[in-house]
Amino acid sequence: MDINQLVQTLNNSPSVKLLKMRSAEFFLAFVTSVFDEQMAIGEEKLQMLLENWLDNQREDITDEDINIETLGESNEAKAKRLIKEWTDKGFFANYQNEDGEIIYELSSHTSKVIDWVTSLKKEEYIGTESKFKTLFSQL
Repeated sequence: MDINQLVQTLNNSPSVKLLKMRSAEFFLAFVTSVFDEQMAIGEEKLQMLLENWLDNQREDITDEDINIETLGESNEAKAKRLIKEWTDKGFFANYQNEDGEIIYELSSHTSKVIDWVTSLKKEEYIGTESKFKTLFSQL
């Protein structure tokens, strides 16, 4: 990859934008809790879960730019706005099912970020000598 491709990727990748977002921690905590056991979720349920998540937050850490238009916004309106913004930024993928309901999934960009962040978890290092000592002591 040449330097121009690298710069273009850093400037345009939704994965990088997610990591640079001020509310990345909030977003990742929310989506990992919601999409932990399911791959897709309906629009109404996602909005309800996000509204409940917002109700439990003490600080307004989700707004990228606090402006007069969103200061008095209800959590219901904020949940709808955030889902649309996150979809527009490429963090969610959505489609309409055969019943006309909009279904949301994590985008590949979001999945990559979650996988990468998860891989950063420090695991206890067991040196080769320790492994052999453990193995031989069991024999």
